[in-house]
Amino acid sequence: MAEHDARYGEEGAGPPEWARVRDRLARVGVAWFTTCAGHRCPVTSGSGGSGRSRKIVFGTSCSLPQDRLWKPLVMDVADWSDQPGEGVGEWSRMIEIRSFAETDRAALRELFGRAGEGSPSSLLWGHEESEAAMYLEPYMSQEPDSLFVAVTGGHVVGYLAGCLDSSTFPSEKERMERAIAKYRLVFRPKPAAFLARGMVDLASAAVRRKPTARGFDDARWPAHLHINVTPLARGTGAADGLMKRWFDRLVQTDSPGCYLQTLAENTRAVRFFERVGFARHGPTPLVPGARQGGRQLHQQTMVWQP
Repeated sequence: MAEHDARYGEEGAGPPEWARVRDRLARVGVAWFTTCAGHRCPVTSGSGGSGRSRKIVFGTSCSLPQDRLWKPLVMDVADWSDQPGEGVGEWSRMIEIRSFAETDRAALRELFGRAGEGSPSSLLWGHEESEAAMYLEPYMSQEPDSLFVAVTGGHVVGYLAGCLDSSTFPSEKERMERAIAKYRLVFRPKPAAFLARGMVDLASAAVRRKPTARGFDDARWPAHLHINVTPLARGTGAADGLMKRWFDRLVQTDSPGCYLQTLAENTRAVRFFERVGFARHGPTPLVPGARQGGRQLHQQTMVWQP
């Protein structure tokens, strides 16, 4: 690694943004960069703080001119920027927001498992397949016209799954009951632990007469959504583009409003939704069974009207 570090210190080894990118990568646990033989096109590999293998590719084709090899590097600065959108530059203009196509299924399923990485709302009970069956697959099958994807470089980097009328869609409780039965979650260690904690939390809340998380039913806000963007696409305009397409669809269909439910502890998400026009609504009840770092998590409902 020292050899590569020295090479990147040479004059002409990259744009001025390089030192800044190096610092950002170090903060999130990415080890360092390797190079293509005979070139300085940055292809990185390393391990992120989450423990999962993390591979980041900024430029992979040595046949490209040097200035083009470095463009993706500058674009990816945004993920480690202190200010939202800082460093986005050209990459934000390269994001394509389009409607879901059946050929996107495999890519969305793969993205589902890594999009929320590091956030309080990543994997709730540690069984990705059953969670996808609740929060992604029904939207692909039952309301594909309200599903939008963000694409750059031919790769899906985010999606928004919406529903125009929640009363026509299976409730979260119904979807969870189906997932528990289909995937036999009570016999799987992590989901079983989640469900056991949930029972304890419900009993404790009942004794203390405290509310717990539940579905939302209000005719003023019949639509709802779920949005997921990969960590490397955060701050690039992908999430904003997805929300714009969804708002356009709501206006075109004369929807009176939309709600979403996130975690109050996911402050980054809450700030983003407020920035695009959502407002916090109601209390923040306990989400039974959910934990991050041993701490209980709470539901935040947010609403939007055109």
